[in-house]
Amino acid sequence: MERMSFCIRGAAIGLAFVAVSAQAEPQIYSLDELQQLARQQAWTEVITHLQDVSPAERGATWQALVDQAGVAFLKSLTATVSLEDIIGVGKGLALQYPQLVNNGEFTAIYLAQAEQYYAPCYRYGNAACTYEYAQTLAHFSAPADLLFQQGQRALKQVSSTASVPFFVPAVQRNANYCQEADVAKGVLETLALPKHQHYQAALAVATQHCRDHKLAGAEGYLKHSSEVQEALCPSYLAQGYVSGISKKVCELIAG
Repeated sequence: MERMSFCIRGAAIGLAFVAVSAQAEPQIYSLDELQQLARQQAWTEVITHLQDVSPAERGATWQALVDQAGVAFLKSLTATVSLEDIIGVGKGLALQYPQLVNNGEFTAIYLAQAEQYYAPCYRYGNAACTYEYAQTLAHFSAPADLLFQQGQRALKQVSSTASVPFFVPAVQRNANYCQEADVAKGVLETLALPKHQHYQAALAVATQHCRDHKLAGAEGYLKHSSEVQEALCPSYLAQGYVSGISKKVCELIAG
């Protein structure tokens, strides 16, 4: 699917939209004039002229205007342009004005559109696409429950390894997800593939982010997978998470 080039092309669309719009209107606006335009709800003009304000004047008033215009402009796009353009423009705005990723209303609008945009990723089992979606959710400060749900979806519809990029930020934001069987399955099956691009992320979940929790079913993998043994034995021995045969195996590996 062509839409899977979002990360580069989508951001370019967003930045180009703002840049081209600004070039089409050479007039330079002051902060007071932009506030007046905001009162008139001229959001396209406001959003394309925020950079007119000099850095020295970009205090609390300007920052509040960025939030107000960013939210209003993105909301207006949902009724007028395609999902692809919304995703591209929203990404571009967030790159140009990083404070927007911490704006709850802006991110809620953006993430609702992103969920629709990335739905085909799962339908077609496209792991590269779901990875882009996971990166988008993490960048826009998606809540842990949404990250976990999409990780479960990737696990069931795409692959175990495809779930890891969702589960990493999920457990970072809420360690209770470390106890979930689906998190353990995605992480452990990825640890059995040392050359996989998400191996290090899976290892970080098992030995850092979820250090205080033993992954569900870990001992079964430790008995049968030398790759998982190499990945987990040092940490699991230190934490006292292994016993019986698994402990003996790990002790042999440790030498």
